[in-house]
Amino acid sequence: MAAELPKLTKNYFFVYAPDVPNAQRAKHLAVHMVQNTPLLKDGTISESIDDVWAQVKKDVFYTSGEVWDRSKIIVKPAFLALQDVRFE
Repeated sequence: MAAELPKLTKNYFFVYAPDVPNAQRAKHLAVHMVQNTPLLKDGTISESIDDVWAQVKKDVFYTSGEVWDRSKIIVKPAFLALQDVRFE
């Protein structure tokens, strides 16, 4: 009898956001953390790839043009082998 695969109840996405040369990460880090810490703490998971892109495009690392290389950002659906992912 084959093992039953777990039913995923959330959508997960992989975001690859490389920095521009001489990125000004430190300059924008405080705002980036204020924007993203609540999302990590409450376990916000986007429903769609469009939702992920919307969140990426609101991030100061994106909007400033001084941290992430906008032309190289990749967002893809991801399958997690672990059913329970926690950030503690």
